[in-house]
Amino acid sequence: MSLSRTAAFVAAAALSVALAAPSIASAQPASPAAVGRTGSSVTTGAPAGASAAPAPSDDDVIELDDASLAARPAVELSGEVLVVVSEPALDAPSASDHADDLLSYRVITGAGESVAITGDIPTGVESGDTFDGVVAVPSDVVTALPVSSAADVRSSTSADPVTEQSAAAADVLLASEAAVVALPVASATVTSAAVASASVASEHQLQIVVVNPVGVAATTSTDAALLSLSAQATGFWSSLSRGLIPSFADAGPVVRIASATACNADPHRRWNEAAAALGYSTGAAYVSAAPVGVERHLLVVLPSGCLAASGPGVATVGSSLHAGGLAQVVVGAGVDRQVMTHELGHNLSLGHSNLDFCAADAATSGCSTYEYSDVYDVMGVSIVGLDAGVATLNGRDQVALQFQGVAAANQYVLGGSGSRTITATIGTLDAGVAPTIITVVDPLTSETYFVEYRGGEYGRASYSTPRNQGVAEGKSLRVAPGVRLLRSTAQNGSSVLTQSDASYGTGFSRAFAAVGKPVQNPTGSVRLSVSSASEAGGAAVSITLTGATATTVGAAAPASQPVYRFWSPLYNGHFFTISAAERDSIIATYPASTWSYEGPAFEAFTTQVAGTVPLYRFWSPRMNGHFYTTSAAEKEHILQVYDRDTWTYESVAYFVYPVDTAVANTATVARFWSPTYQHHFYTASGAERDSVMTRYSADIWTYEGDNFRVPLN
Repeated sequence: MSLSRTAAFVAAAALSVALAAPSIASAQPASPAAVGRTGSSVTTGAPAGASAAPAPSDDDVIELDDASLAARPAVELSGEVLVVVSEPALDAPSASDHADDLLSYRVITGAGESVAITGDIPTGVESGDTFDGVVAVPSDVVTALPVSSAADVRSSTSADPVTEQSAAAADVLLASEAAVVALPVASATVTSAAVASASVASEHQLQIVVVNPVGVAATTSTDAALLSLSAQATGFWSSLSRGLIPSFADAGPVVRIASATACNADPHRRWNEAAAALGYSTGAAYVSAAPVGVERHLLVVLPSGCLAASGPGVATVGSSLHAGGLAQVVVGAGVDRQVMTHELGHNLSLGHSNLDFCAADAATSGCSTYEYSDVYDVMGVSIVGLDAGVATLNGRDQVALQFQGVAAANQYVLGGSGSRTITATIGTLDAGVAPTIITVVDPLTSETYFVEYRGGEYGRASYSTPRNQGVAEGKSLRVAPGVRLLRSTAQNGSSVLTQSDASYGTGFSRAFAAVGKPVQNPTGSVRLSVSSASEAGGAAVSITLTGATATTVGAAAPASQPVYRFWSPLYNGHFFTISAAERDSIIATYPASTWSYEGPAFEAFTTQVAGTVPLYRFWSPRMNGHFYTTSAAEKEHILQVYDRDTWTYESVAYFVYPVDTAVANTATVARFWSPTYQHHFYTASGAERDSVMTRYSADIWTYEGDNFRVPLN
């Protein structure tokens, strides 16, 4: 599916990537850490360049397009996006890795129909966004249609779809829901919704429906036990809300029903069953029928025998704090309180609390993000045996929900080049004494980091005693009270930054800063250290922000350095590096069939020279490639819209001149886009540029103009 955020980024089906592999530190480098997309050899095959992006435009629009569905029968579809997140089985350690497959999407039409959609949908699409597009109709849905509707649908295409208001379109939606079939998105425009202010309080209500599926023993939990459990879960959110949720009460007594479906039934079918027992047509209808000033939540409770088939929980993700929602939990698995509280957090618009695992080579290869792995947070993983103490909500999420604010005096930026060190005292997160949250802006990426102090009172967080936690095979985490550095992620989630620390053992990363144990981001542009800490007195911290330093006026400018080029017959792409050490390592490590060294391609600067701009580098584990941009707006847009598995910001790759520079002795870098290869190609050679334009048709390589300039020898 082609994606293009008409504001800055994304170009087509595979998100426009062809370069591969972050660096030689990666287990399977498809292309080392690319720097500067110029040069491509038309003599060794079709040019394959680094991934890049169209010019920025409207930040609030995502365009979806899957050309492979053009000839398929299709119907129009419009409405509001609803995101659903399913939790993995408790014994599935791989689920802590990027769990994008746990996300599913629906469109709630103006008539209240809930329509499942599927496709290459970026995580920048969130609940509450407006969907306006065309969906393909699978053959099994067509065969289930009435004869007249089937004829209309069979004669349609994505270019000439069945109109949304027609009887045939209505039949398609009914048939797809009955068959539990998601409709593939052929093309659509998704417009971001305005975030509702949480400054006005809203009451919330929770209705519990116990469903006993066929084939498993009914739950043994009594009504009183379930109501006590729900009171703990709802009380967690109302107590943290500082009055924004003045009441989170039970909507009525517990309702119990038997179901003829199995544990693994589609959760929407289960919610519809529960809603029918309450007198409503669907779960969505129950939520939307809430009285004015009240937000409804429908919670389905399943017996413990469903754990293996359904996972511990699933929930719809609300568009804001002022939203109800649908949730499902399995009770009797040893994590009842944690899971119920977690799923309600999704209803209130929150995503997962993740962890950035930063190994010793993070400065060159970046960090890996592991979903759920912030074990210090309620929106992270649920751990059996620790259900009595639900972790509190991290500072980033409390700010997102407006449960806490950050005073202007506690928001720090560099305010220029060079570096700046801030000293401050921060109270424990639950102390309620300002400041309990500090924000700093990364001088290189403009990304906001949230600083919080988790103190020893954290019995509520379950980890007042230091402990070790496995993140993945060969990757271990040290958890303890301390000062933490967090960032925002897609789907209104968070990720806590770690620091490689061999003092705890090989492969360990530390998820906190403490006295004598600082933590910093991979580039070192944000560094956090602690000089003292106590529960009563808070933590005394120093935060150093370091930006790119321009050449001092009057000083001799540093010389440009060669950028080396490799060609990969295996990955059909080029790789560029300004590091001679990395060049030599690649030559020594990989055969020519994987990476063939072609020599210097052009030159760039390793430090900022007057008149140059940084080239920002992203790595995509999903697409196995790099993306580079000199646009700060484009970089920021990618950070806000895409998760780390789609695009991980790594560093400033090097420095180049903007395309409109007046500096002499520079060469333009031409950019091409390939609809066929789904990536960009860059070259600083005029001859190579002309050769590509002559030898290849526009569907292979489309010339898009000049991108930036590089220094000549």
